[in-house]
Amino acid sequence: FGKALADRIEWRKPRMVEECYYMLWDDMKQGPCISVVDSWDALVAIVDRDKFLEKKKAFENGKGTSGSYGTAPPKLHSANLREVVNNCEESGSIVIGISQSRTNIGFGSQFKPETRSGGVALTFYATGELWFKIRGEFRRRVKGKDETIGHRLLVKVEKNRESGWEPDVELHHY
Repeated sequence: FGKALADRIEWRKPRMVEECYYMLWDDMKQGPCISVVDSWDALVAIVDRDKFLEKKKAFENGKGTSGSYGTAPPKLHSANLREVVNNCEESGSIVIGISQSRTNIGFGSQFKPETRSGGVALTFYATGELWFKIRGEFRRRVKGKDETIGHRLLVKVEKNRESGWEPDVELHHY
């Protein structure tokens, strides 16, 4: 899109779940915007950071602490995503959230072997949900060596509120 767009891009790196939602709120109140959160998984809830610091201090003093189930981020997503969805509609904005897949364990994992962290709110409030998988490589001989020049990607549309169509699509990424 050229230099005009490049000059308008703001790179920010929220570290806390709460900080990310406050940034999204502020951005959308200024007018239409496109925000990309990469990645939901990297964001830490303030209570989890405080728990980490408590455990660190106890470790340094040779003591133990009680554990945490790590449920704060899913609760925060559930509480805050409805605000983001409403603000997207009002301001004409788009928010794209990226998550990494995780191996699902326990009952039902044989039916859906991959999942992602962040809780069900990420799916519930999403307009669309896409899962990308690498299916293979494109290789070319360059200066006598085989080099990877791209990948075949399988894109599974898991949710589509626009048309309801949930196809599997193959893309070529160079």
